Amino acid sequence: MDNMSGARLRTQQRSCQSGRETNLWSSGLGMKLEAVTPFLGKYRPFVGRCCQTCTPKSWESLFHRSIMDLGFCDVILVKEENTRFRGWLVRRLCYFLWSLEQHIPPCWDAPQKVMESTGVQNVISGRAPAGAGEGQVPGLMKKEVQRILGHFQTPPRPFLLRLFSWVVLRVLNCLFLNVQLHKGHMKMVHKAAQAGSPLVLLSTHKSLLDGVLLPFVLLSQGLGVLRVAWEPRTCSPVLRALLRKLGGLFLPPEATLSLDSSEGVLARAVVHAAVEQLLVSGQPLLIFLEEPPGTQGPRLSALGQAWLGLVVQAIQVGVVPDAMLVPVAITYDLVPDAPCDTIHAAAPVGLWTGMLAVLRSLRGWCRGHRVCVRVHLAQPFSLKEYAINARSCWGSRQTLEQLLQPIVLGQSTVVPDTEKEQEWTPVTGPLLALKAEDQLLVRRLSRHILNASVASSAVMSTAITATLLLFKHQQPCQSSYCYCQEVLDRLIQCGLLVAEETPGSRLACDTGRQRLSARLLWKPSGDFTDSDSDDFEEAEGRYFRLSQQSRCPDFFLFLCRLLSPLLKAFAQAAAFLPMGQLPDTESGYTDQLLQFLRATAQEDGFFECADSGLAIRAVWTFRDLGVLQQMPSPAGPMLHLSPTFASRDNQEKLEQFIRQFICG
Repeated sequence: MDNMSGARLRTQQRSCQSGRETNLWSSGLGMKLEAVTPFLGKYRPFVGRCCQTCTPKSWESLFHRSIMDLGFCDVILVKEENTRFRGWLVRRLCYFLWSLEQHIPPCWDAPQKVMESTGVQNVISGRAPAGAGEGQVPGLMKKEVQRILGHFQTPPRPFLLRLFSWVVLRVLNCLFLNVQLHKGHMKMVHKAAQAGSPLVLLSTHKSLLDGVLLPFVLLSQGLGVLRVAWEPRTCSPVLRALLRKLGGLFLPPEATLSLDSSEGVLARAVVHAAVEQLLVSGQPLLIFLEEPPGTQGPRLSALGQAWLGLVVQAIQVGVVPDAMLVPVAITYDLVPDAPCDTIHAAAPVGLWTGMLAVLRSLRGWCRGHRVCVRVHLAQPFSLKEYAINARSCWGSRQTLEQLLQPIVLGQSTVVPDTEKEQEWTPVTGPLLALKAEDQLLVRRLSRHILNASVASSAVMSTAITATLLLFKHQQPCQSSYCYCQEVLDRLIQCGLLVAEETPGSRLACDTGRQRLSARLLWKPSGDFTDSDSDDFEEAEGRYFRLSQQSRCPDFFLFLCRLLSPLLKAFAQAAAFLPMGQLPDTESGYTDQLLQFLRATAQEDGFFECADSGLAIRAVWTFRDLGVLQQMPSPAGPMLHLSPTFASRDNQEKLEQFIRQFICG
């Protein structure tokens, strides 16, 4: 009893201390913070709704409150009840019998339909630029079409699919404790599939196992054979041949050639026709929007955007009236093949290499504790609805170079209208055939879906670090102005910033969001005019200052330390401009910058900047800003130093502009 009383007393003391800390943080605003009990057990708050701003009709029609009450299921838990048979022998062979009972739709005659498509016939007959009329024999062109199509896909083999499902089921039961799937998420996807539009699943990419796990999950839930758009660089030729027979798709290398290349024109025509026939047949398609694990640089995949661009083009030409997009994410307690060496991670995976890796995983994981996996299927939404609403909201757009470069060079003191910003999009491969407006649509749609996938993911042990670092996804229907305003609101709510006024001035009160002026000022109290108007008299003596609460300075320094590696890397990249050897390829200049960052780290002892990811991000940002320019050349795209920043004076202005945001 004494021990229980002591424990209860200590619990009460901790609760009182926690309450005092909560009041401490909220005392500046007179607000009370609500304590949220973490998710325990089978249920958790429902997440994964689509964006109400971009897709309001999908947000309302493809969701029902009853699905929130549905729990999770374990897709690898197969018992006697999951088959049509009963008995002692069935319990021993339930995995095999279950795989035999999976519904696999019949193969469709894709080669003939692709050959008869309008785009391919125009190339063969010479009516299209760089077609057969320019020196090619139509018979040879037909053989070339068959070769390209054979590289792109082959009809799925039902026997191999059932055998592979049985093997995957046994392997997953050995690797993982369970594979959880929310029944409500699955019900939304089934409802979208019943509407008649093809399903296109767009997923994050945390492990090479994702391309095997997701098709197995959807096949077990009755959605048929999932066609997976694989990255050719990650698979050996033998493994690619096997994956094609299991429903895999591989983009031909000729499709990435320039627009004036005859091979590129024919390959793109074949790929377009094949994707159109795939959507018409109603088979679900899986596209990874992130680069494979271990890839250096930005995580948004150029190949994934190319595949999404093919789907967008098919909808625009009216092959199918619409497509339902489903954001997907997979979270692991421990990623099975998390690569430690990026050099070996980028090497293609062969068939025997993959089998040996699975055996090593089974041997290592059987000695320890198995972990959990969770598959998240966010709410589907209409691609056609998103495209219509997105185009209507764009208006006139400006690049980052047009918006920010005058501020950097001291040629303008007015804060730019960031609501009209437009991100720069690197365009390669099949996206070259898209108009600039469609390229921007694909870019924003990719970020929008990736944001939805990550937002619907559970916080597993692999995501705890990102959560502790206050990782925030903006990633796309929200302008930078709104995002900065949201950050400012959060800093005020947590008590880090306090509105300060000179004596005698009226209290600040503004419920509307104003465009940021040159100084952080706000309206006088009682003035509740339209928040979009800027013709009000700015009051003097009003500003923000750091709060004097006990933990606010520490919190402020903590946030500054989070940003300092990125900002210091950018500042050092600006200092490296006169020393860089240009012109050079993007990868070559990134290596130069990385070596400079490492050499600087040896001198000042700040090794957090010597990171390849920061070097790549600096190169990309400088290219967006117009510091670096990309020019075509016979050896491929080359980076050049722009004439504006060729002078040492402008280079120093850029470095000073970046360093003013570094604290300490």
